[in-house]
Amino acid sequence: MDNRPFSRPVVATMTVGPRILCLHPTTECSEGSPPCYLRRDAYDVERSIEFFQDVVRDAQACDSIREVVLSINVDSEDSTSNRDALRKISSVVRDTGMRMGVTTDYENVRKWGAAEFAACQSVTFTVDEHRFPSLRLPTEVLEQITQLQSEGCRVNLNLLLSKAMLESLMVPRLKRWLGIADQIYLRIPKHVRLDFTRADMLAFFDRISPIWESAEKFFHLHVDSCIKPEMFPWNLLTTGCEEAANLVNVLPDGGLAQCALDDPFVRLASADEFSAAVSKFYIDEPDSARPTCPEIEFLPNP
Repeated sequence: MDNRPFSRPVVATMTVGPRILCLHPTTECSEGSPPCYLRRDAYDVERSIEFFQDVVRDAQACDSIREVVLSINVDSEDSTSNRDALRKISSVVRDTGMRMGVTTDYENVRKWGAAEFAACQSVTFTVDEHRFPSLRLPTEVLEQITQLQSEGCRVNLNLLLSKAMLESLMVPRLKRWLGIADQIYLRIPKHVRLDFTRADMLAFFDRISPIWESAEKFFHLHVDSCIKPEMFPWNLLTTGCEEAANLVNVLPDGGLAQCALDDPFVRLASADEFSAAVSKFYIDEPDSARPTCPEIEFLPNP
């Protein structure tokens, strides 16, 4: 049996344009967990929540967009920005009839309760060595996953790869998590110098190869699309990040990018410019919006 990690192949669709609208309404976060994909020094003045609500409304003019994914952080004690974003944007998404997904910290579910995510079809948490030393997920996290699932949400885990993650994540634990979460994604942190080598990562995949032999869970474990074939020849994706063509990210300052880690190809002056920008950069001039994937810097092999 082929034990190589599985990467989702790109599936062609009849409708041209991005399928998923990803919103990043605020950089405010009380956690400050490294590494963080938010490049706070790269944004201009952040837009209001109402701006992002209007973007969702304007997105209805884009035939291809069927889902909204909202990224929200953890509020500080004197703020409700992230919770307000969830409430206000999910309300608008519900009115449009599009699907709703959220990428957030498990702390928000603990504080707000699963009912706050009732409008969401999926919720994704990040698991990394900074948030969960020794990869021990507290019982409350597992309970929150179960509670969200009972509310009708699919719950996914993003595993942020690091030296500690590669060394500590053994098959029994991974199987246990696969038995709880609906999907698990292996992610490489971007815009940071990695603390592991290619050899470390290949050894990790070799160690967890029994996972690929479990047919019922085979499609539940995905490899980051940013792991390019020139780094790992067994990766099925080709250069150019075709998967990004399915995404349009609206950054905190109104910038549009295919990948949230990329520089914006345009900044919206107003929310009602969104659908026109999507038409221009994804349909009329698709090459002008093509992402420049951030370089992934591995440690040199010893």
